[in-house]
Amino acid sequence: MKGFRFLLFVIGIITTLVAPFPLFAAKVELTNGDVLHGEVVSMENGTLHLRNPVIGDCCINYCDVVDLRMDQLMTITLCDGTSMEGCISNGREQGQVTVIDKRTQAMCVVDLHSLCSIVSPCESQEPCQSMELCTEGWKRKISLAYSNLTGNSVSESMEIDFEAKKEFTLCDELHHRWEIESEYRYKEKEGEDFVHKGQFEVLYEEWLTRCLSWKASEEIRFDQGKNLQFRARTLLGAGYYLYHNDYSSIQLNAGFSLVDEFYDKKKDEHNIHAPIGFDICWNFYRCLVFEYEFEYSPDVFDHDDYRVEHDFEWTVPIDKVWSISVEYDIIYLSKPAKNKQHYDRTFDVKLSYSF
Repeated sequence: MKGFRFLLFVIGIITTLVAPFPLFAAKVELTNGDVLHGEVVSMENGTLHLRNPVIGDCCINYCDVVDLRMDQLMTITLCDGTSMEGCISNGREQGQVTVIDKRTQAMCVVDLHSLCSIVSPCESQEPCQSMELCTEGWKRKISLAYSNLTGNSVSESMEIDFEAKKEFTLCDELHHRWEIESEYRYKEKEGEDFVHKGQFEVLYEEWLTRCLSWKASEEIRFDQGKNLQFRARTLLGAGYYLYHNDYSSIQLNAGFSLVDEFYDKKKDEHNIHAPIGFDICWNFYRCLVFEYEFEYSPDVFDHDDYRVEHDFEWTVPIDKVWSISVEYDIIYLSKPAKNKQHYDRTFDVKLSYSF
């Protein structure tokens, strides 16, 4: 139960740190020097409607606005009739803003007061009349990482990761997605040659309702250092979003997994697990992304044999394609191998390129 105590401790710290700092999707600067934060409800007919959780709703004459930043997804229409679905960032000069189109990632620098209207996407779209399935294409990322492992073994290694994601939408609602991840790392022990290990995973997720989805994944691993020739983990499960928007999400996960392990020394293991857990993702102005994953995975036939995993990850973008990630992973095994410890810890620092 040490894993659960640690989990409660971490949740308490996160709640304490985040609660005093509410996340605001927009920043508005006025001619008198006042700066207002909140959520843009709309901007029509020369009036900006801003919603703040503390002071409530307020209406602002748009002529009094000298600067506007908006990280939420809205439909933005310019005075020349051009319409884009995206967000607003700072411009090149004072009195200008940059409109970023979410679909094409195109950027348009315009005068602040050339914005004719800002409305919610659902208000600007006609009801869906067709069942056309659309996709935004594959998003790919390759990373070079330094990894430090402590616990049952102490080692340093270099790592190469590749990730690819593709999302399909139906009537502008997320319908299903694919994720492909591969990892290859090597380490050098004292007096030995390089030891190779790696994994490959493919995940498919389809939404049954707006909040509920089912998942299927296949994970394959090998580890030369542990004489592990082949390890396959087949997972079938479901995810339920307690909360989800462009800036944060909380998802509950549950399912069943079949694990098959094959070793060099004719030692094969086959287990069925019932993993449960949750994911918390916090995106602060698309600059700092914090993600925490927790999973408790007991053996179906031996409840005293379980695995608890805590995965913390912080990501900070350098520019549009480069980013730095720091990941800390803690794994607790209730029944480790003979003469082995209960805990394994991994610390990774990654430099990533997205394309």
